[in-house]
This record gives sequence, C-alpha cells and structure tokens, in this order.
Amino acid sequence: MRRLLWRRPAVGLWVRALVYVVIVGGGWLVILPACILFAESGIATPSYRPFPAALVVGGAAFTLGFALACCAGYFLIQYGQGTPLPLDPPRRLVVCGPYHWIRNPQGIGMVLMVLGQVIVIQSQLLWCLLPITLVYLQVAGRWEERQMTRDFGSEYAAYVHRTRKWLPLRVNTDTHPNMLCSHSTSRSS
Repeated sequence: MRRLLWRRPAVGLWVRALVYVVIVGGGWLVILPACILFAESGIATPSYRPFPAALVVGGAAFTLGFALACCAGYFLIQYGQGTPLPLDPPRRLVVCGPYHWIRNPQGIGMVLMVLGQVIVIQSQLLWCLLPITLVYLQVAGRWEERQMTRDFGSEYAAYVHRTRKWLPLRVNTDTHPNMLCSHSTSRSS
C-alpha cells in the first residue's frame, strides 16, 4: 500500500494562493469584463439577460467552474505543496482529486466561469472573452507543461499519456478514482 503524503501546508502557502486567486481571478472575472462592458456601452455595470433560463444555466456553469477551480486549488496546495500560480508551482506532482480525471481542472473551471458570465450578462462584446480565455489557457499551458516535464520528468510523461488535458473522455484506470494522493515525485530544488 502506498504511503499518503498529506501534510499540513504552511499558512503562507494558503495566503499566497489566496492572493493569486484574488489578483488573477478578480482581474479576469471582474476587471476585464468591466472594461469590455465599458468599451461596449460606456458603463461598467452589467445588465443581465431577461431570460430566467439564461440566469439558471449561466449561474450553474459559473458555480460548477468555481467549485472545480477551488477543488483543484485545494489539491495543489494540500498535496502538491504549491499554489495555482505558475510562478509558485507545486513541489509534488498531483494526480488525484480532479487531477485524476483531467490535467487542467483549473483551466476548465475558468472556462466554465467565463461561459457562465457571458450567458448571464447581456453583452455582445463580452462573448470575445471566451475565445481569449481559451487562447490564454493554451499558451500558458504550453509553458506550464514544459515546467512540469522539467520538474517531474518521466512521472509527468506517464501522467500526460494516461490523462487528457481538457476533456475526460478516456477513463484513467491506473488507480482507483477515490484514491487519496499517495507517493509522487518531488520536483528538484
């Protein structure tokens, strides 16, 4: 049986992760949409679509994305001993929790949150934020994958081979899906 690697992360790690979430999440989900709305209509305050179904579907997409991003962030901090910030990455490769099924759960969470916004907020121009988000995640993902390959080597290569990046169409059968994080390689310091 594998040894569990659960450790209590330092408070500073949680603080750094929270600062990252506020800056990046707030910038991408609040400031950028406000700027787009201002460019489109001269006001930064959103007006919502009058359709109750849009509010329900958009709200559900945003909530699901937020929950997925928070869950993935928790696993990075708790088991990876790092933050979601690419400049302060995990010290261990995290392959459990949402990372068991998909390599980029935080990116999927961000796409779902942006999708929720564009469904709920009445704006034609705001729809541009969705492809911008996808392009940003693809570009940032390439840099992150090079970093992960450098830090975790063959263990990351095996993870990439068995786990899809965006859509969990292929079931990862190497481990039980309810497995807690266990042995993984630490990155070189």
